[in-house]
Amino acid sequence: MPLQGAGAREFYFGQVANGSVGGVDYWTGVAVLNTSAVATQATFRVCRSDGTVNGNEVNVSLAPGQKYVGLLSQLPGIGTLASQSSGYLYVMATEPVLAFELFGDNSQTFLSAVPAR
Repeated sequence: MPLQGAGAREFYFGQVANGSVGGVDYWTGVAVLNTSAVATQATFRVCRSDGTVNGNEVNVSLAPGQKYVGLLSQLPGIGTLASQSSGYLYVMATEPVLAFELFGDNSQTFLSAVPAR
């Protein structure tokens, strides 16, 4: 599966699964790496399939070479995310970053990587 080949300032991941949906407990994780020689501000926006925002938009400051890795539901300041099994994650950064997304379920029956677009 092709993942992000170069840093970008704006991109999205075409799948978000979080919380309990249809009896399955989902999670989505994200990793963002600042490859720039200067600090960057990365903004995360979790959206439902209709484009409405789920939770709070979050800003994370990353020093040169610093990474953020975590579950979307645990992003500092995200608030409470409503359960969803579709939608997307929109990421904007002031400097190019590399990013990766995974989603799966708590019973470990599947795991999927989602490429940035």
